[in-house]
Amino acid sequence: MSGLDLYQSQGELFRMLAWAVLTGLCLGGLYDLLRALRILAGLDQKQGSTPLFGLLLFFGDLLSALTAALSLILLCYYTNDGLFRAPAVLGMASGFFTYMRTVGRVTVKAEKALSRRLKRVVKAVLGFLRRPLGWLASTARSLARKAWRCLFGKAIAKRQERKARRMAEKQAASAATPPPQRGTTVFSTRGQP
Repeated sequence: MSGLDLYQSQGELFRMLAWAVLTGLCLGGLYDLLRALRILAGLDQKQGSTPLFGLLLFFGDLLSALTAALSLILLCYYTNDGLFRAPAVLGMASGFFTYMRTVGRVTVKAEKALSRRLKRVVKAVLGFLRRPLGWLASTARSLARKAWRCLFGKAIAKRQERKARRMAEKQAASAATPPPQRGTTVFSTRGQP
């Protein structure tokens, strides 16, 4: 018989299914880790969403989807000689949803509690450092302005002088031509031979 041998023993199919469930559990853990990073970064809140918010969520979900697809391809390659079988997909899906319904529920609550505490600590530290950091920022801003004026002050003054001169010339030119008198009609000669 030529071609691919599609027969597999029940033991091999069970081994593939077990690996698929284990892969699904690992993918659930990976998604949980990405969700924890999302919660810690504050991206779990929909209020005040920005395009950057949507972009970060998109790339996080894209990363997890690509990881799942690559895991499925590698699982089929190593356990089934590259042949695609439905139990591999069903096993991965059942492993993922089992993780999300059991361990995932507990970790979400823990992640949110940890996030609230971490945000309080960061807020306290930033509140303590606000005055020295504010002074440092204002000093840096004033030094940057002084450096900018030192380097480009003459060029900026010349440009403003030329602009003022052009405006004065425009005003003088418009003042030299009298406006049309009231009651007279100004005809256009455009389009006439």
